[in-house]
Amino acid sequence: MKGVPHNPASPVLEVTDLCVHLGETTALETITFSLSRGDSVAVVGPNGAGKSTLFRAIAGLLELASGTIKVYGIPPDSHTCIAYVPQASIVDWSFPVSVYDVVMMGRTRRIGMLRRASRVDKRLVYQCLEMVNMEDLIHRQIGELSGGQRQRVFIARALAQDAEIVLMDEPLTGLDVGSQNGIFGLLRGLTERGVTILVSTHDLEVAAQRFARIMLLNRTLVAFGSPAQVMKPELLLPTFGGHASVQAGAQGKVVVYDTCCDGGEPDPQN
Repeated sequence: MKGVPHNPASPVLEVTDLCVHLGETTALETITFSLSRGDSVAVVGPNGAGKSTLFRAIAGLLELASGTIKVYGIPPDSHTCIAYVPQASIVDWSFPVSVYDVVMMGRTRRIGMLRRASRVDKRLVYQCLEMVNMEDLIHRQIGELSGGQRQRVFIARALAQDAEIVLMDEPLTGLDVGSQNGIFGLLRGLTERGVTILVSTHDLEVAAQRFARIMLLNRTLVAFGSPAQVMKPELLLPTFGGHASVQAGAQGKVVVYDTCCDGGEPDPQN
């Protein structure tokens, strides 16, 4: 399976007037933005804001009610360069696949389902696992890994896939600070290679400290820009609604607390 040609004159990702309906519910409405190569974006919003829906739409997994999504000028369902990592809570960790199998899935998208992996493909899988320091667990069942180790494996899969866009839905949920720092180090390495990263999170502090750009989402696009541009009470309050409060912080900064969203998003429309 060969990826479609990329038009270097087009944005890596261009979303225009996107609307998505899930049953009778409008999950996303009139979303418009574009990203360039190597952009690092935190997608922030409360439960039900449409973060998972946005990622699934970008990955080509949902039918659009209206609007367009283009990756290098072409709809996403034609591409093999998009790596989507769903929330851990919706993955069947009991499925009997090894670390090696998961990373090889990234190669399968490139070489096709009916073609056997070559020695080059197998060597690349091992090299990708080396890059995320998981080569010693290559034969371990994926369900036996810690949360941080699982995320490392998914990043290795994106590397094996030669992904140019990586979508990670709540990858930090349940991870300790050390594991989070390790994941951020790997993501920084991806953006330095020119990979465009979108990560959904509820953690405003992480979003402001770790990402060059922040998208505030609550079914529609509230704001999109640098942390300095979007971390303002007049933008954060409409994003989180009644689930946020504003307090004066150190050095006159404004702190917004999300009091309801301390876990993962429970259903697909989030």
